[in-house]
Amino acid sequence: MLLRLLSPLKYVHPEREKSMQTFIDHNKSTFLWPCLRACKARTRAGHPCKNWTVRGRARCRMHGGLAFGPTTEEGKAAIGRTHFRHGKYTLKIAQRRLLLKAIKWWELKRGVTCPRSLIDYWWLKIQKMPYSRVVKERAALTDKYRRVKKMVDKQNDRKDV
Repeated sequence: MLLRLLSPLKYVHPEREKSMQTFIDHNKSTFLWPCLRACKARTRAGHPCKNWTVRGRARCRMHGGLAFGPTTEEGKAAIGRTHFRHGKYTLKIAQRRLLLKAIKWWELKRGVTCPRSLIDYWWLKIQKMPYSRVVKERAALTDKYRRVKKMVDKQNDRKDV
């Protein structure tokens, strides 16, 4: 590690690095060499940052290594409020979109309006789903809807001829 500090661009054999580490440990160095690693951030030019990380972090002080973020519940809630923009991708909206897609698919496939009891049953099922599953289900329903729509359109074209 000491050799890497002195010349960070040169390769150091792991055995040599171990011997240097034991040398530092035996001399009870006050400076903490083992905690130093290269920062994992990239510069604007695309090159890796050459600074050392903050102790216990993956970034240097200039790339956010000193930032701890909010720790209290109020602080976390405030961050959530500031990051909220329009609500287009919230869980509630995604659940409603899934329900509408399911109703649309069912009505297209059957040719009649969807009964209220079935809509209520679907809504209860959808409300228990996590966001990722809601998105996957909606994508699957969209594919099904497109296939059924093609079939219905083909049947309507045959009837017209």
